[in-house]
Amino acid sequence: MWKLMSKITECNLTYNSISDEQRSMNRILASKGVRHFSIISQRLICLTLFTTIILQGIGWETRSGYSLSLFLVIVPIEAMTLSLFWELGDHLGGTCIGYALVAPVAAKSNTTGPTLLSSSTVQDIGTRATMTLNKTQQFFNFNMIENFGSDFSTSGLSMDYLESKLKSFFDRRTADGPRFDTYVLFYSGDVYETGDWALSDNTNLKVDTLLDWWRAKNADSGTRLIMVLDTSHSHLWAKAIPNIRDEYVAIQTFRLHKPVDVESANGTNIGKFTHDWVHYNMAAEIDPHWSDKERTVRALYRVSMCWTDFTFHYPTPEDIAQHWDGNFPKLTKPLIKAVNFWGTGSVCCCCDCLMKCLKRTQMGWFPPKEVDTGHGFKLIRS
Repeated sequence: MWKLMSKITECNLTYNSISDEQRSMNRILASKGVRHFSIISQRLICLTLFTTIILQGIGWETRSGYSLSLFLVIVPIEAMTLSLFWELGDHLGGTCIGYALVAPVAAKSNTTGPTLLSSSTVQDIGTRATMTLNKTQQFFNFNMIENFGSDFSTSGLSMDYLESKLKSFFDRRTADGPRFDTYVLFYSGDVYETGDWALSDNTNLKVDTLLDWWRAKNADSGTRLIMVLDTSHSHLWAKAIPNIRDEYVAIQTFRLHKPVDVESANGTNIGKFTHDWVHYNMAAEIDPHWSDKERTVRALYRVSMCWTDFTFHYPTPEDIAQHWDGNFPKLTKPLIKAVNFWGTGSVCCCCDCLMKCLKRTQMGWFPPKEVDTGHGFKLIRS
């Protein structure tokens, strides 16, 4: 309980330090890892409650008025504590971390060389890139997403730097030790007509390369990657996502509804999607609405085949052992085996498999207009 009180105090300080429109205790509790802590504590309290009942049963024949009174006081307290942790574990979202890469966008092509831009155009491109970066910061702050960092590059990104930065981001863990439930990667910058990111020295980053970096760091841990891409050709990357079977991956991007030339596609439309998507996920009205047929920038998302199977992280035996080492004396360590006495399987595994199959089919054939990520923001399809 003292650990929970410490986390609640930290959440209250955060709650009082932010503006009224950003205040959401549920988001704050989730961002501080209270769900993960509560699920571990459920097992500890269950063990405590079970032990109390067993000890009372063993000493039943030698009972006294004092022992019965003590039993009737302790059991309701333990039951209420268990109920509290159960509610927190069931209703809070998981942890989330975000990283943003923003660069001024100029026209890029696989076949043509550099394009000469006027000084006013260059200034406009820089202004829109700065506004896009500011919107991503607002998005991270509003949804209590831990900010890994935001890079604003005007001279281009090298492959070595990008690989080092993204691998470090994918390898980031929570303060309690486990991996984050969700990693949000935002990119707005130059791309080629294939959707590949345009890097310095005429190199490019393909979606397969980025996913290989993700797989190497994720290592089947069950976490998910959401890529938010505000570029003119990222809808081509999105086509490959539904074919991914072994990872929880999603792309949120846009495509232009009306035909435009290449310069316009890489110009005035970039930044508009980020503006509208962030405002919508901050409960603000956007004009025109996503469903408006006159809308030029249409939101688009694609998810991997197993996306609907995702659940927020459940503590592993290693997580419980680490939690125990940090909060209890070493002499009590053998009790960890008692805490882990039940497995992670379900007696209704056949029903679970059927439900997973139905959810996958629904997502594949009838994808919803909005997909709730459980972190306060949604993936949108116009």
